[in-house]
Amino acid sequence: MRSSPGGEPGWVRTGRSVDYPREEYLVGLGRGRSPQAAEDNARAEIAKVFEARVEQTTRETETYVEGSTSEGRGGWSRAIDVSQATATETEKVLSGVEIVERYEGPDGHAALAVLSRHDASDRLWRRAREMARRAEALIAKAREASDALEAARSYYQAARLLGLVETLNADLAVLAVREPIQGPMGPGEAFEAFRGVVRERLPVAVRVTGDEADRIGAAIEGALTERGVPIAAPDRPERIQVRGTSSIRPTDRPPREYRFVRYDVTLEAVDTRTGTVWASVGPVSDDASGRTADQAVERAVFLVRQRHLPRFLSDLFERLFGAGIEKGF
Repeated sequence: MRSSPGGEPGWVRTGRSVDYPREEYLVGLGRGRSPQAAEDNARAEIAKVFEARVEQTTRETETYVEGSTSEGRGGWSRAIDVSQATATETEKVLSGVEIVERYEGPDGHAALAVLSRHDASDRLWRRAREMARRAEALIAKAREASDALEAARSYYQAARLLGLVETLNADLAVLAVREPIQGPMGPGEAFEAFRGVVRERLPVAVRVTGDEADRIGAAIEGALTERGVPIAAPDRPERIQVRGTSSIRPTDRPPREYRFVRYDVTLEAVDTRTGTVWASVGPVSDDASGRTADQAVERAVFLVRQRHLPRFLSDLFERLFGAGIEKGF
């Protein structure tokens, strides 16, 4: 890294440097009123290249979801959080960006940022290869597993890893040095295998008792379906039972133009074979209001769905399927 002496160097005008040819480096030119602003803007210019890839990957994910069947085949995208993973991996790539030139002129400061295509590609390629190998081992483990929970967990974790391989391959395409890593299957295919195990060997059912049990039960089933978990048919004995109890009672409190209810909800997920409680929340209590009593009840159900179900389901997936596998990578 160096500051350019003398007159304005050519890179300030063109954003190019003979020392950092574009076939070997991604280059970003930044300007600002301070040295720090110029450097931040230079880094941002390189980040824009990857941000476009993040947006593209997210759009492709959304297209997959929209084109899925009514059974929710696209649920894997929500479970794997492809767009979030893409952004996280891109941040790691951008940690290799260096500021190699600085200039201060009458109009302010300029900086030149570079990212070595070869160095970044090598890091990404090794990481993607290791993830693909781990996914392959998990798929083999799932196919051989006699226990349904072990099979479902292995397929789920493989799907997450393969989603990250796709993310890394997208960044490799930006750098245009290394060929992409081929996984043993696509993440959607692995997630479909997970869904198949849950549907056939690890049935999940929802049982809610108490006030507005049908509406709260429907909210839980909808949230599970959005995550790609099929709900067992009513005549099937469940292996994982999501249980809920609810109490929704009117309360007399101001202001008088509103109606208030007090809700109390408890949720737990139980393995009916072993008695293991995989996740639980509650009792949670709060007030909800509306112009009418029915609106107040609707608001209570909405709050349960928005405030309490996400935490419960995240904990359930983390413990049941090992949802956060990529965090340790």
